[in-house]
Amino acid sequence: MANIKPTVTVAVSAYNEEANIKRFLESILVQKELGFKIEKIIVISDGSTDSTVFSIESIKDKRIILLKHNKRRGLAFRLNEAFNISESDILIKFDADVILANELVIANLIKKFGSNVGLVGGFRKAISTGTFIEKVHMLGDDIWHNSKKTINNGENIHNHHGTISAMSSRLYKNLIVPSNLYGIDDFIYIKNYLLGLNFVFAEDALVHYQNPTNIRDYFKQHRRFLSAKINLQRYFDADISALYLVPKKKLLASAMKAMLKSPMLSVVYFCLETFVRISLKIKKYGYNKYGWDLSTSTKSLSFIRK
Repeated sequence: MANIKPTVTVAVSAYNEEANIKRFLESILVQKELGFKIEKIIVISDGSTDSTVFSIESIKDKRIILLKHNKRRGLAFRLNEAFNISESDILIKFDADVILANELVIANLIKKFGSNVGLVGGFRKAISTGTFIEKVHMLGDDIWHNSKKTINNGENIHNHHGTISAMSSRLYKNLIVPSNLYGIDDFIYIKNYLLGLNFVFAEDALVHYQNPTNIRDYFKQHRRFLSAKINLQRYFDADISALYLVPKKKLLASAMKAMLKSPMLSVVYFCLETFVRISLKIKKYGYNKYGWDLSTSTKSLSFIRK
């Protein structure tokens, strides 16, 4: 029995992802199955109105299960759908606007699972087209990455991203993601924590993604990120704020390092972040019936060479 390979389901929900969905799936299909077996690749078209479905259907692989829906219901609803369909030992959720960096991404996630591990998070790295806003965003990413990797050896809520998330059946079979939720990755982390299961960060499980390329999408995304904790608290009786704590000394040290390296970008980044926080005090983040407004400038990774 000890030699039985764990089974894996890959799940992705796509809404108007024609720019990247084919490349995403191609990066899944080249994964090396080292000690595990990919049973299903569940791809859910959540009311797409572009050529997302056509792009998916152009790829022929018997493991791909395409679910085409005419009505958009949002990521939370479609995730619950995938949880119900999957019977695998492990379910790996990806965002549709990413590309797996190499052939060992899934293997590097799977090897982190132990007897009491319910959740494994991978590492996301932005690839820039060179716009000024992207450079500012990447500097902010570096500040946060250098700060959070020192907290509990990286095993913390800040290192669980919706872009790449692997869940054991003990976790995902006990999950029902609420509708209109815009902190889904944090919700999954907290449920895993409350179930008494461990989280592990797999820094070598890398996906590429694109940051917002314009100021409008930057504000959209950051207002949502900063509002997640407030939005989530209503779903839990226990206070969850302690899970988000980042030691100020570590954050300050990381910020000072960035300031010395790129003073102009740092000033712009701190000004933008201050503005976002002030705007949230004036007007709370609002969500639509699908969860949140999309940042459309993050949807194409076509500039990355195969």
